[in-house]
Amino acid sequence: LAERPDLRVASVAPDFMLRFARDEDHERLRTLLGDYPALVSWRDERGETLISSTTPYALDCSDPERERIYTRPVAAEILLDAGATVGASTWEQLISAGASGMLHLLARKQVLPPTLPVLAALGDEEAIRRRLGESAERNEAEADERIVVGRALMNACRFRHTAIALRLLERSIVLDPDLGGRIDRWQSRQAFVEFLIAHPGSHWSGGPTEGPERTPWEAFVIRQLTSALDSSDLPAF
Repeated sequence: LAERPDLRVASVAPDFMLRFARDEDHERLRTLLGDYPALVSWRDERGETLISSTTPYALDCSDPERERIYTRPVAAEILLDAGATVGASTWEQLISAGASGMLHLLARKQVLPPTLPVLAALGDEEAIRRRLGESAERNEAEADERIVVGRALMNACRFRHTAIALRLLERSIVLDPDLGGRIDRWQSRQAFVEFLIAHPGSHWSGGPTEGPERTPWEAFVIRQLTSALDSSDLPAF
């Protein structure tokens, strides 16, 4: 490296890129990308890309001001325009954090897959109606579809898309009639969706306790318990 200073600079360039992205030093970010265009495909030892540095480092960014503080949309757009790729972990993190602005940026850049869970997070009601109509015409009630529709329902609730969440809940009940029975014995379907919207999760329910394989009812029960923990409501717990 001492004989090749260009290689020495290239070896530390990712660190500078990460710093420039986080510090919102956009001119230096553009300059370094121009000097080392291959950096757009760089990954660290965990497989994280430079785009990861622009995503939230807070658990909840559903409030626009928190999203402004904890995300770097301009840096993300610079990287995307330079050809950076976006992996599933990136948009899944944005959905988990409720970062609507960043998620819609990726949608405008056409780097998101048009899956039902992603469409639900974006609030694309027409696309969801069309997708559910196609599913109903096939009249298939496969386990995989129950998981996908359930995940889409939770995403719609995360972004407060009430009408979409209710539509997805109805499809979930078609696929799993027992879900409808449980909800109706509790309260109403509207109340079920409103509860999930009002309780997007907490530090108690994150991680493995509420993974994507959880059904909407399991997530609902977990959130009832974590809500009681958060409010120290021992009788409810």
